[in-house]
Amino acid sequence: DAQMAQTTDLVDGGPPVSGVTLLWTDQYAEGAVDHTSSYSLTGKVLSRSYDGQVMTVARHISGVEFTQVGSAITVRITSAVSGTSRESVASFQIRSNG
Repeated sequence: DAQMAQTTDLVDGGPPVSGVTLLWTDQYAEGAVDHTSSYSLTGKVLSRSYDGQVMTVARHISGVEFTQVGSAITVRITSAVSGTSRESVASFQIRSNG
């Protein structure tokens, strides 16, 4: 989703937040289709809502942070299973609107 995104609700250069909404438009011969994808942490469950359909994407999540600097989105996820804490970090470039 992050690589498809053209816009987000993140503040460029702002502090990390625990949820994000990504928006993009796919162009087809029949016309344009708008998409919205949101990620949020509730308790220890990370959920994804894609065009209104919600699904669990990860469990045992103790923290999630989304940030944006320019066109780069960074996601930092911390999980804890059986007393072991683990952190994963990934960065993505959003598409230009042009």
